[in-house]
Amino acid sequence: MLRSADTSYLLCLDKRNLSAKEQTGICETLITQNYCTEAYDMIREFRLEEVKPKLLMHLCGRMILQNLFDQDELLLHLSFVSFDRGLYDSVILDYLCEHFNGTVDQMYRVLKAGVAEHVETYDLEERLLAQMLFTGDTARLDEVFDLYVRRKKTGESIVKAYFTVKCADYFLREKNVGDQVFAYLEGAVNNSVEKDKVPDIYLLALTKYYSTLPALDEERSKLCRDLMSILIREGMVFAYFKDLSMYVNIPGDIMDKEIIEYHGSRDKKPVLKLRIVPGMKEFKSEEMRQVYKGIYVKEKVLFEGEVMEYRIYEETEDESGAEKRVLMKEGSVSCQSQTEGGKGNRFDYLNQMSLSLERKDEETLRKQMTEYLVLDAAVRKLFPLS
Repeated sequence: MLRSADTSYLLCLDKRNLSAKEQTGICETLITQNYCTEAYDMIREFRLEEVKPKLLMHLCGRMILQNLFDQDELLLHLSFVSFDRGLYDSVILDYLCEHFNGTVDQMYRVLKAGVAEHVETYDLEERLLAQMLFTGDTARLDEVFDLYVRRKKTGESIVKAYFTVKCADYFLREKNVGDQVFAYLEGAVNNSVEKDKVPDIYLLALTKYYSTLPALDEERSKLCRDLMSILIREGMVFAYFKDLSMYVNIPGDIMDKEIIEYHGSRDKKPVLKLRIVPGMKEFKSEEMRQVYKGIYVKEKVLFEGEVMEYRIYEETEDESGAEKRVLMKEGSVSCQSQTEGGKGNRFDYLNQMSLSLERKDEETLRKQMTEYLVLDAAVRKLFPLS
């Protein structure tokens, strides 16, 4: 054990001309004698990095308490180094939760340890969520958000940012998201007096979700009608719209057509090649319309028995810098009979008559032709062109 005289000698010694190993040895000796302020000053002055882990942990705990948990960048760094080695106590963990900002992975590990050890995490959940949303590193986003809403008073901007990201994941990137996302969306939209001021991505995600459900109750049906009227008024058209026709009055110029939908880049317009068989032997180029960020559609009228085959390419560059087309998606779309909401559509009647003619069902064909003529005459009477 060192005598007080020996310790005094070490404190007075000019350490500038010593080697890093000698400086580290003196620093560790000072820590063991609880001269933590002097040891900490040595680490700051000489940038010592090889202090024994257990001594570093002891130093950090003492300095945190001595400084009354005030933020200090070097002390934060040393505390995280000790934490990263698995050597920490509630004092170090509390200090990191309150002040530490690092990578998403580092902050996540501090948060998980803080929750497990039941220490105060302050606003670490919110800081971590904000960093995840800003950097796009969202692998553990749902877990951290769940901790946030269960343990803290939530901030409106963080909550909105979280649900915006989840809506984009669902609608733009076609990822599965939890039911809580749609429960939140319904609440947010229902509580909004001006629904046309709600972000479009909320409306799109919610109506697409509705299109996947086997049925909608009256409350959801009404909300769906309100949202669809906004989207259609803004010129948006998507393939799933037709699946909602039993709940919403979809305009005839949408129901008349089959829709090809492609999710690509908003900065790189795709090249569409299509042909309708039977009839066309060669594929021809057609324009696709961008209806939302990176989502393109092509609408086309098809009659019974027709199939639209398509190929979608994107222009890119090879290693030599030469432009080339890459096939991104291909498939086919056939004429679909309309759902209940689409009955009365003129193309639907024509398709049904064509099918009856093919089957040589004269009685049904006669009935369909009569209904078509009656409806056509009624439309001309009610909506004269001049």
